[in-house]
Amino acid sequence: MDNEQKTAGAGWIDRAILFEVVLACFGGLFVSTVAFLQQRFIIGLDSVPVQNFIAPFVVGGLLAATVAFFVRQSRRHLLDRLKVERETAEFHRDAHDELEISHQAVIETVLDGIITIDEIGTILTFNPAAENIFEVESDEVIGRNVKILMPEPYTSEHDGYLKAFRETGETKIIGGGREVMGLRSDGTEFPLALAVSEVLTGDKRMFAGVVRDITDRKQAERQKNEFISTVSHELRTPLTSIKGSLGLIKSGVVGELPDQFKSMLDIAYKNSDRLVLLINDILDMEKIEAGMMNFNMVPLDLSELVSQSLEANKGFADEYNVTFAVTELSPATRVRGDGDRLMQVLSNLLSNAAKFSPIGAQVDISVKSNDGNYRVSVSDYGPGIPDEFKDQIFNKFSQADASDTRQKNGTGLGLSISKSFVEKHGGIIGFNTKAGEGTTFYFDLPKYEDSNLATMPVSNVTGKESRILICEDEPDIEKLLEYMLRQGGFDTALAINAEQAKELLATEKFDAMTLDLILPGQDGISLIKELRQNPETRDLPILVISAKADKGRAELNGDAFGIIDWLEKPIDENVLTESLRNALQYSAESKPLILHIEDDSDVIHIVSAIVDDLADVTPAMTAKEAKQLLQERDFDLVILDLMLPDCQGEDLLPLLRRSDKSLIPVVVFSAREINGSVAENIQAALIKSQSSNEILMAAIRSSIEARRKP
Repeated sequence: MDNEQKTAGAGWIDRAILFEVVLACFGGLFVSTVAFLQQRFIIGLDSVPVQNFIAPFVVGGLLAATVAFFVRQSRRHLLDRLKVERETAEFHRDAHDELEISHQAVIETVLDGIITIDEIGTILTFNPAAENIFEVESDEVIGRNVKILMPEPYTSEHDGYLKAFRETGETKIIGGGREVMGLRSDGTEFPLALAVSEVLTGDKRMFAGVVRDITDRKQAERQKNEFISTVSHELRTPLTSIKGSLGLIKSGVVGELPDQFKSMLDIAYKNSDRLVLLINDILDMEKIEAGMMNFNMVPLDLSELVSQSLEANKGFADEYNVTFAVTELSPATRVRGDGDRLMQVLSNLLSNAAKFSPIGAQVDISVKSNDGNYRVSVSDYGPGIPDEFKDQIFNKFSQADASDTRQKNGTGLGLSISKSFVEKHGGIIGFNTKAGEGTTFYFDLPKYEDSNLATMPVSNVTGKESRILICEDEPDIEKLLEYMLRQGGFDTALAINAEQAKELLATEKFDAMTLDLILPGQDGISLIKELRQNPETRDLPILVISAKADKGRAELNGDAFGIIDWLEKPIDENVLTESLRNALQYSAESKPLILHIEDDSDVIHIVSAIVDDLADVTPAMTAKEAKQLLQERDFDLVILDLMLPDCQGEDLLPLLRRSDKSLIPVVVFSAREINGSVAENIQAALIKSQSSNEILMAAIRSSIEARRKP
């Protein structure tokens, strides 16, 4: 009921009161008059007593008063109702006003920027926080397209997002959050956290964006990453010197040691291992949480990886007087993963099983197919995992029995790290346990199916024969080349066209390639040029075997495309194998020369002692010194630290070439890990303190035996 209706109702009640008075008077008079006339004319009384006239008057008055009473009561109830309605309306109006004021106050004072736009991106509102974030006044942006607040490529993408949402309902940024770059009025770019939602008001559609400047957060992340790198270097480098020195002494390079000294040396070496384990686990966990952990995903054979891990962790079995036994090992278990990370997972599971097994017990290991995955299981027959600890088993620093775990040299981080690694591979990790009977830890990894890999060797990590890619479309020539090369001690894979060859080169490592110039689709000459433009295949030795070899040589006009030889068909088996051997082997006439780029003199001395019988080492403690040495002579191998006083080690990689412009094999030996894109261009990447003298020596030896042009 509005105010006009309420006023009209009140006026009607006031008139009813006046009517009540008049009614009382006329009612009494009317009743009295009727009674008087009745007695005088009908009954025939000549005179009527006054009391006969007064009595009806009183009765009429009482009747009118009764009516007036009910009217008055109705008026009172109506007035009360009108008062309640008026007060209620005033309350709602005040509440609505207060809500609007509060809503506006929130928008005006909130720290996050709030921007609303219409369906075509026009800015409708722009709160003060948004003004502060973008350093622009609201009246300068309202009515303009929101793209003015974005740098490329977001500017070009924005209209497409809105159009796709209007036409198809496809939501790429609406209804979710993401990190983007913002653009201030002075042209500077800065990181933003953005959340966009749809707002419907009647038949109109708007979009509300909440933005937050995350410059400080990004800066904190960078500082944390730098801190991790610094700590990694400052802890791992001295540990490498300590552990390496102890290892050399244990191996007898300083002569025979007294038994008492050997005992003390064993204690020192074992405790250096414990310290290395603790530091590596802590740094790994920090890198996982900071998003700094790199994964170099390539096709692998899981069974072979397990076999290598059993050999590498045999020391754990011996230390705890247990035996590792393979109960099932499926062949050709192809997965896609990072071999180093998976080896770390396997080491964690094997070492835990060894620690918690009874003396003289056996640890069972199996690899088998499991519903589209391959499952690796490690089973011990120890005490099992208590029920109250099962939910915490993969948490950081979790220990079922802290005192017992300390006796077992555990850090409480291994399983948490393993879980992160397995999940990064798209797999799952879990366990089955029974008190008093033992525990089985397992992890599943997706099978990697690729028909192009069917004829390839399982792995190239064992350093057996060199691998040659045969690119030939004639089946008879394919078989002939495969037979000749296998007879010559080479491992081979086949590609029938340029496209298949590029796919194989992108997924697997080859030491050389034979190439026919006449192929279906892309011809051999254009393939050579394309391979030489790709950093990953730029230095791949290529042996041209073609009926038009001379014509191809002329077409390239002597350009340095790294062709190791041009052989005309028919093929001479001896020339074929000799050409490849010349390309893949170093000359044995002189001792290989290694350039060790490292700023820690202790590490230089350790490495020199390790490879003393294999090669001569020339040290360079700065990038400037290394560049000078590279100009003066050719080196057979470079051992590179990534953290140098005058630059990052990665910056030197493009310069590590011989005088003939061919790449020098590189072994990265650093406290900091190398990123995946760079790791593909080097021979090996080893982490200080994680790599034993034997592992370092094996990597150096393998790299020295790599290819070199004659």
